[in-house]
Amino acid sequence: MRRDCTAQVLAVSKTDRGSRNVMILYRYYRPERVDVLENRTIVLSRPKVFNDPFEFSPTFEFVADPEAAAEALAQRDGVPVDDKLRETARELMARPSVRALNLERLTDEFVVYTLSETKDSVVMWAHYADCHRGFQIGFYGAPKRMFYRSDGSQRLFQVSYQADRPTAQTLIQLSKRDLFFTKSIEWEYEREWRLVDSLYHADGPALDEDGNCWPFALPAEAMFSVTFGCRTSNATKARIMKALDQSGFQHVKIYQARVHDRHFRIEIIPVRMPA
Repeated sequence: MRRDCTAQVLAVSKTDRGSRNVMILYRYYRPERVDVLENRTIVLSRPKVFNDPFEFSPTFEFVADPEAAAEALAQRDGVPVDDKLRETARELMARPSVRALNLERLTDEFVVYTLSETKDSVVMWAHYADCHRGFQIGFYGAPKRMFYRSDGSQRLFQVSYQADRPTAQTLIQLSKRDLFFTKSIEWEYEREWRLVDSLYHADGPALDEDGNCWPFALPAEAMFSVTFGCRTSNATKARIMKALDQSGFQHVKIYQARVHDRHFRIEIIPVRMPA
């Protein structure tokens, strides 16, 4: 679903924490991505590097209302609005290159962190954790530093799925949900959520030459657990455990995924459960 810089998926579940239920978000990683723990950094990426060609690509006929565009052109050039100017404005607002450019300008600064409502998907462990050789990090959904902006506004939303692309007459009529949180029903099995933020909020420069992948700080207090895949090597486990020896990770629970004895499913077994 994603190139390597975004080949990680979060999942949502519930767990008991004291007397109340708390949302836990799980992200799958390939074994080489232990650096997420070592450096305490997650990566948000521009959707243009995702392998779904329909990311951030709703359909619309015009960039803006052609009549309003004609009036703007008339005011700029000091001429009256006539049928010829209306036709010019209509053609300009509908031109594919102009529509593509304006859509890119509208969305280009945003980077995305993907999530899912399932933590034990055999398919997701295979796709995003290197055929079950990787690991999974669980996050508390509550810490504001993780899922809320500095001004307190939410940046985590659920994805909806439908057969047709979001459609409007003009680009400005499209909602944020149309632009950022709507996907094809073929992705519905992922039960995705998305954390969307501006690359200008990143905690460092881009991690690639094209400026598509951006580092964001991972607060240790946001972490709930680490789960080893059913094929995770001892060397990867040792590297993870060494990373978790850092200050601030003592509360993190350790789990082991394993193949169920009878069913085609993955079991998650507790290994270390700090108080």
